[in-house]
Amino acid sequence: MIRGYHVEKEMQADHKSFLGGMEKKKASFQKTMSVVYCFANASGVAVQFLVITIAGMLAVRGYLTLGSIIALTQLTGQVITPVFQMSAKFSLLRSTKPLRDEMEQIVKISQKTEDSKEVQLEKELQLQGISYSYAEGEPVLSGIDLSFESGKHYALVGKSGSGKSTLLQIVGGYLEKQGGELWVDGREGEIPSSIMMQQNVFLFDKTLKENLCLYRQFDEAQIQRALDQAGLTDTVAALPEGMDTCVKENGSRFSGGEKQRIALARAILHGEELLLMDEATSALDKRTAGQIEQQLSECKNLTLISVTHRLDPAILEKYDEVIVLDHGQVVEKGAYQELLARKGALQELVQEEEATPLPQ
Repeated sequence: MIRGYHVEKEMQADHKSFLGGMEKKKASFQKTMSVVYCFANASGVAVQFLVITIAGMLAVRGYLTLGSIIALTQLTGQVITPVFQMSAKFSLLRSTKPLRDEMEQIVKISQKTEDSKEVQLEKELQLQGISYSYAEGEPVLSGIDLSFESGKHYALVGKSGSGKSTLLQIVGGYLEKQGGELWVDGREGEIPSSIMMQQNVFLFDKTLKENLCLYRQFDEAQIQRALDQAGLTDTVAALPEGMDTCVKENGSRFSGGEKQRIALARAILHGEELLLMDEATSALDKRTAGQIEQQLSECKNLTLISVTHRLDPAILEKYDEVIVLDHGQVVEKGAYQELLARKGALQELVQEEEATPLPQ
């Protein structure tokens, strides 16, 4: 999201400020650990002193010799020191395991190259022979040939694991294609400037206005227009402090539908012409999802590519083209009613959904 809205520098500044606070906490933690280590060392000395005292008493009574006391003292020190060190190191090592696992997964995935240039999509985005696979697994995408015209709306549908989300991430430049060509208005080596909306909308612990503007300057008329188009006007009017209301951590004061509308308003406000949606409405009820889709269909200057598992005719009929993927390949594409008339892959998906209806 940060890269999509081009606010890397501003977020780096915030991150730097945050790191300053983290350094202070780290220093406090180190002081605490120093006290703990001192206590541990003192405990070790106390144990050794206790051993020497008991051994001395036994030696006085003739149960131990002087050599036995020396040997016992040395052995006690060699046992106690590693035990205290091992307990401290084990806790530190265990705390880093989630980070190490995550880093190992990250390095296995080919990310967007820094050389990729982002440009505005003006006419057409073309994909020719696109392929991709994660690590050394089976290909997720193979031989994808597609064309997306500016200003049109496209739906990507298919079974779970068919490659829909992977294709969307390649289009947005979040993953680097491993084969094939991607052309933006006839130019290769570039990626279209876009905004990604996902199922879990991320909101910063700032005001609603700051979450919408993201360090950019917009006048009140522009903000109000975005709120109107996203259907947020009534929601904002009901907030205690309006646009200056703090959304709390990750937008906890808003419902799922309201957060999706905030994400939509943010995308409209920043004027990106390509919006990528990765099952953004899948967690919403049918009525709310329909309202979001209706608001999107009214954004005529917006190029929309949406991954969806909802095969609702009222929604899919609004798209200019429905693209059906299966096992990483495009098996059908065309208008919704046209594909249904073919009685092919899309009809099979519709029948499967009707057999296992989603919660309304």
